[in-house]
Amino acid sequence: MKMEDIVKTYISKNGNQVKALNNINYNFKEGKFYAIMGQSGSGKTTLINILGLVDVPTRGKYFFNGLEVQKLSNDKLSEIRNNEIGFVFQHFYLNNRLTALENVLLPTLINKKHTKEEIIENAKKLFNNLGLESRMNHYPNELSGGEQQRVSLIRALINEPSVILADEPTGNLDYNNELEILKLLKEVSKKKCVIVVSHNPNIKKYADIVLNLDKGVLNEN
Repeated sequence: MKMEDIVKTYISKNGNQVKALNNINYNFKEGKFYAIMGQSGSGKTTLINILGLVDVPTRGKYFFNGLEVQKLSNDKLSEIRNNEIGFVFQHFYLNNRLTALENVLLPTLINKKHTKEEIIENAKKLFNNLGLESRMNHYPNELSGGEQQRVSLIRALINEPSVILADEPTGNLDYNNELEILKLLKEVSKKKCVIVVSHNPNIKKYADIVLNLDKGVLNEN
């Protein structure tokens, strides 16, 4: 994923122009764990929204797997988001009316890469790999915070994406569960590009590359 001179501006309530991102140039590569550090208001969420094709830059070019994003149709962007990008958030966003397994299967409903049998088999393997094989049929309110975040990570992985984007994934977890999630993301990064935005300094121990985002400017530490 390559960003060239990416700028994102907003108009504040008082009518002033605010630069959330300021001339970002960076190439994110597969097989790496990136930690993007920054305080609240530094532009972290704006950056991850653009990386995840949820938002568009005001100026500059963004290439995803060699494709210039700004030239793609909405249908193509939706296809890439579903097939190639897995999202993990601070708030787990699990549907309390669905079991853990049913939550995980939601992104597969519009994905035609595999049969239903293959998808369920893959889901079971992921639950087993993350130590949740006995919790598949439990509802979110029957799971701990750490278990819910692991379910959300399985959901992010279920379509076999090439990129995992995580926005403050340990923000609602205690210390032990925080370390467990970071270790899992580290393992995932061996085969995928993992980008985590956070203000948590513990993430630096697991990241291959630490980037700092300050007032919209991205620099490698």
